[in-house]
Amino acid sequence: MRFAPVLGAAALTAAGLVLSASDLGTAPAVAASTDRPAADTFGVDLSHSNILFKCLHLGVSYQWGRFDDFEGSFTLDDDAAKSAVNITIQAASVNSNSVDRDKHLRAPDFFDVKQFPTIGFTSTKVESTGEGTFKITGDLSFHGVTKSIEMDVTKVGEADAGPRFGTRAGFEGSFTIQRADFGVGTYPEMLGGDVTMMFAIEGMKK
Repeated sequence: MRFAPVLGAAALTAAGLVLSASDLGTAPAVAASTDRPAADTFGVDLSHSNILFKCLHLGVSYQWGRFDDFEGSFTLDDDAAKSAVNITIQAASVNSNSVDRDKHLRAPDFFDVKQFPTIGFTSTKVESTGEGTFKITGDLSFHGVTKSIEMDVTKVGEADAGPRFGTRAGFEGSFTIQRADFGVGTYPEMLGGDVTMMFAIEGMKK
């Protein structure tokens, strides 16, 4: 398993994500907090979260895409082993900035969204690897195949953002899979075998 570097704001923008002014620096000042008396569960805030992917095209550049519809939750505990993550992606929400290509990605050659409408991840183990860093092991279900994967994750922050925004926490990370391992090895002469997925997830405490 290989890991790719986490993306910054410039790379996310280049991937087709339009960031609002509030996302880029006009958010209200908040008091950071990492202490909690017990485990807290956070629901994913779709409007402030992103899941991207990239795959080598013709050996000369990377084709980028993203998923526009997903949901889930994560539980945080001071004991990392008691933390957990669950994410469900609607496969038909794939967006590669091309209507025709997205139709092809939804077809049986690739995602086959009619037969396999969702992509899911459920953690099975969370380990602390340092101050604000974690290794998460879990089951990735895609295209009718479920495999255990590992990913390195960084906690960006956690804060009580007041009555309007509530208590929030955010993470980012990435992982790389072999698409053929999940039964999507089509067009090897055109597309690379590796697919790297990158995510930036913000959740609000339930």
